Amino acid sequence: MAKKDNKIIEDEMKKDAITMESSSSDYGFFDNKYVRAGLATALAVYASKKEPYMLKSFADKMSEFEKYDRDTRAKFIEAATASATTEIAKNKLRRLQRREKIAPEIKRAVENGMNPIIAGKAYKAGHLPTLMKLKLRDANLNLNSLYTVTGEYKDNMGGFSQTDVIEALAGPTLKLDNAFNNLKAPRTISPIRNFLGGGDDGSAQKEIQQRIDSQTTSSDDYKSIDYSGVEVSDLGTRALASMQKVRNITATQIKSDFTRSLSNALGINSDYLNGSYIFDSDDKINEGYGGAIQREMSKEVEDLITKQFMSPANAQKQVFDKYLNTTKDGVKLDMGVVGPDGLKILPKGWTPSKSKGGNTGSNTGSNTKVTLQSLKDKWAETKKDLLKQYKGNKLNVNYKAAIASQGAGFRAQYKVLGGNPSDIDLTP
Repeated sequence: MAKKDNKIIEDEMKKDAITMESSSSDYGFFDNKYVRAGLATALAVYASKKEPYMLKSFADKMSEFEKYDRDTRAKFIEAATASATTEIAKNKLRRLQRREKIAPEIKRAVENGMNPIIAGKAYKAGHLPTLMKLKLRDANLNLNSLYTVTGEYKDNMGGFSQTDVIEALAGPTLKLDNAFNNLKAPRTISPIRNFLGGGDDGSAQKEIQQRIDSQTTSSDDYKSIDYSGVEVSDLGTRALASMQKVRNITATQIKSDFTRSLSNALGINSDYLNGSYIFDSDDKINEGYGGAIQREMSKEVEDLITKQFMSPANAQKQVFDKYLNTTKDGVKLDMGVVGPDGLKILPKGWTPSKSKGGNTGSNTGSNTKVTLQSLKDKWAETKKDLLKQYKGNKLNVNYKAAIASQGAGFRAQYKVLGGNPSDIDLTP
């Protein structure tokens, strides 16, 4: 009967060990009712000296189970440690990959004159590709001028190297936070420790953590950088926006518009040829003045577009308003800008010429008098030519822009001649 009881105890113990159905939730807290009852029975039998062989048999089984416990625990610790160190290695590799992606962009930005901190801010905002295109377009562009710096970096822009910025952007290696909090070790099938109330609690977590800590898992060496004081300036905002837009007024169109206006202000004729206005006068002196002023005006517009990143329309208007004034008597040059005290293009005492047939800035011919009707007819021809130039596509944005730009010039001339500008139809 005793041997049968011993066999039942052994079977029940193995069943709990395999199925993990004991009441324990951590290594060393096994509490199996069959095992504890069996051990109590075996001790009772031994005490009564009825079956002395049973205690020896039971003790042998306990030794066997203890060995199984130790082997299982050791394998668990090895597997858990290997899994954790593998994950740490993967996280370090991920950080290295982030660093390798970031480094070339930051280095290129610094090589193009950017302060490392500003380059880091631009990288985080996704601006670096656009900024490099701007620099390619204008080698003299100071990329740092596109940002404002306040706070701790304002007077300490040299506090971080490009390596510091790269490391900070790469960030830390992902740690195994709370990696072992929910780790469940294998359940012991030996009740001896707990029954006798001695020994350790059997937890494997501490040993696993010690093994992980003993390996090279030091934290990444990088400085944290706060970019909150680095912001895109107004100039930078326009610069970034300019790269997202297609220019709708060409340099040729701007030059043409200025030529038309200057021909009126100088009192000389101009001609409309191949879609653009050109000076066409016998007065070569004033025509020479006109050419010099037009070149200065066109250059200023291009500088505003490429260096101040203004829209072509706004840049053209700003320069027009600087050089020319529209009065009831027509368009007049600002002598303070182009005269002896300014660019010194026009001499002291200069007065406009009197062109033959009128000061129109249109294709007048040397002896053709311009009237309101002839100007309207000329505009109708111009619209036809523009439509032909854009292959009859009235929806073409460049065609619409040309109508608006050149039509404005015709309206100004029409107004000078005493007409209502709205008579010049700007409908595409």
